Amino acid sequence: MHRHRYNQIREDSLAGRKLRPPEAAAFLGMSTSTLAKWRVYGRGPPFSRLSRGLVVYDERDLEAFVAERRRLSTSDDR
Repeated sequence: MHRHRYNQIREDSLAGRKLRPPEAAAFLGMSTSTLAKWRVYGRGPPFSRLSRGLVVYDERDLEAFVAERRRLSTSDDR
């Protein structure tokens, strides 16, 4: 049972295209340093740390992050 659950999680996490921080920052239109600060403070999109120096973002998570922040006006504070 646990093996099936692990395989499902692994398949789900591998489905989207993975972007390194410079690519993710370009996708979001921001600097890599802002993205790095967000990782420290837990403010930005979800990421995976595959090893000490390897961080990746799932493109689907970046799209969802942008979609969650859509506004109709500047006074729209959700």
